[in-house]
Amino acid sequence: MKEVNTRYGILKGVAYIEHYPDGTLKSCVVTEHNELKTPYGKLVPLFEDNEVRRKPGKPVTFYPGGYLKNLPLQNQTGIPTPLGVLPAEYLAFYEDGSLHRVFPLDGKLSAYWTEEDERNHAYEMEFHLSSGRFKSRVIGIQFYPDGSVKSISLWPGELVAVDSPLGPIKVRTGLSFYPGGQLKTLEPARPTPVQTPLGTLYAYNCQALGLNGDVNSLCFSAAGALISLMTSTDEIELAGKSGERHLFRPGLTPNLFNPEILDPVPLKIEFADNKMLLYQEGMKEFDLRDYTFVIKPLVLQTGCSGCSSCMGCS
Repeated sequence: MKEVNTRYGILKGVAYIEHYPDGTLKSCVVTEHNELKTPYGKLVPLFEDNEVRRKPGKPVTFYPGGYLKNLPLQNQTGIPTPLGVLPAEYLAFYEDGSLHRVFPLDGKLSAYWTEEDERNHAYEMEFHLSSGRFKSRVIGIQFYPDGSVKSISLWPGELVAVDSPLGPIKVRTGLSFYPGGQLKTLEPARPTPVQTPLGTLYAYNCQALGLNGDVNSLCFSAAGALISLMTSTDEIELAGKSGERHLFRPGLTPNLFNPEILDPVPLKIEFADNKMLLYQEGMKEFDLRDYTFVIKPLVLQTGCSGCSSCMGCS
């Protein structure tokens, strides 16, 4: 086994070494105990089997400038952050060395270790943010380079109540923030009434996967204005001044496992400068001043399969 020199100290017992074209270290696998001296304390890279949950062989990676990029940890370790000390089994960094992401758990899912097994290892963390105070099990926390919170990804099945520009909302999947701390996006836990330039629409993405809270379907500006939403339950009829009409509704697509059952495809609607943009098989733009609008509840002509995290939107 070889050893390599890094800006955090010497790594011993390394294998599967990869270099950038200029010869600087890009990645390596660690096979024995090492301590890296970082701004976040002494950190021990993953080097040995951790029962059935974690297997060795996940590499430590570096940016061309020598700063850490990704670091799997041997044991869950407390990492100092602006939110306080957070538990981490995996860390990601920006190229300047600042903290990018913290993952409390880093178990490898397999036939012997399920998502539910991993979830049972998670425990509730408490957050005090501009959008309120809540407790939840989280998959990961993302930071801006200056240390402010960029997004929080919740474990599937977790629901939290947050304060939004629309008032209190129940959230699943996750939420994201602007650098100043203002709420940027969230994923409604159920169809939620939202006042829009068209009238009241029910915001809900029935196809949200529930694994990443970086980008969500209900979006606000830093000033708190509505930017966009997805609806799975409403259809919109537009009537123009010259008498033309347009009808938009969530689509339907055959279920992957049973083509005879149809799944809803949410309709995305964006608002900007007296315009409405509808995203469905491309993008269509309408001037709000040239149309009147009627919103109706979507009536499914066939049963649906029940989407991810289904809350009965039909």
